Amino acid sequence: MEIRNRLKTPKGLMSLGTMCLVTAIVWPNIIHPATQFGMNLMEGARGLLFGLSISINLGSVWMGSRQRRCSGN
Repeated sequence: MEIRNRLKTPKGLMSLGTMCLVTAIVWPNIIHPATQFGMNLMEGARGLLFGLSISINLGSVWMGSRQRRCSGN
C-alpha cells in the first residue's frame, strides 16, 4: 500500500503516529552522543518525534470520528 493511500485512513495515520512514538522511546537506548551539543540535538529531535506522535494520533482520532459521524448511519 502506498504511503499516500495510508495517510487518507485513520488506521494508517495511527500506525504512523505509533511508529514515531516507539522511535522516540527507543532512541536513547540506541544512540549515545559524545558531546553535550549532540545530546541536546538528540533531545530536541526526540521531543519533535513525541510532538509528531501526539499530533498525528489526535488527527487520526479526529478523522475517524468525523468519518463515523458523516457516514450516514
